Amino acid sequence: MTTPTVEKAPRRADATSLAVVVAHVVFVFAPVFLASRIGVSPWLIPLWLWFGLAFHGLLNLWHEASHRLVFRGREANEVLGRWVLAPLALGDFETYRARHFDHHRFIGVEGDTKDAYRLDLAGTRMLGFAFRCLTLQEAVRKLRSTSAPQEKAPSSSRWLLRAALVQGLLVLALLATASIPGRSVLGTLLAAGFAWGFV
Repeated sequence: MTTPTVEKAPRRADATSLAVVVAHVVFVFAPVFLASRIGVSPWLIPLWLWFGLAFHGLLNLWHEASHRLVFRGREANEVLGRWVLAPLALGDFETYRARHFDHHRFIGVEGDTKDAYRLDLAGTRMLGFAFRCLTLQEAVRKLRSTSAPQEKAPSSSRWLLRAALVQGLLVLALLATASIPGRSVLGTLLAAGFAWGFV
């Protein structure tokens, strides 16, 4: 009996991948910029939900970049993960990748770094989990568990500088978007602040 061979699927062109990445980032951050333009209003709630639901796609993209599957070349995946996705999510690309590869090495056994499939979401526990997600409690819990010192994780803190740079540029872009004729300086600061801090 012969072992069947699995042919690798052809990788799409980098230009196509780049177009998909840019379109997705624009879609995810559109509600933040809309909130900055609109200002403090009840519209912040649906814009917050839009951003929260769509941002998960960027986390999936981060996962794919860590596997070097978004672009054909290794370096393009590194730049996307290290300089765009991780700073937007206020995370460390190298530490995430080290922990994620531990998950692949130890899936379902001691040393597995992933706990999502261990959560008991039966009955009303799902509602509690959804509430913890909406109030960022699960994000904070996850951040604490992933920031624990790891023997294999890189110890560099350069990711903080990248995050500060990217978040600073984002805040400046939101301030520019919030600056509309007739809006006071305080109104501009509030609009941009709520867009960045709430949405």
